[in-house]
Amino acid sequence: MSSKQRALVTGATSGIGEAAAVQLAERGYEVITLCHERAHG
Repeated sequence: MSSKQRALVTGATSGIGEAAAVQLAERGYEVITLCHERAHG
C-alpha cells in the first residue's frame, strides 16, 4: 500500500483552490481536483 498522502481540492481551476492544489502537489501530495464546469477542468 502506498503511503503517499492525498488531498481533495474543490475549486481548483483558479484562485485559492488552484493555489492550494499547487502547494500541496509541490509538497508531495497526490492531488485530486474538482471543478464545477467541465470546460474549466
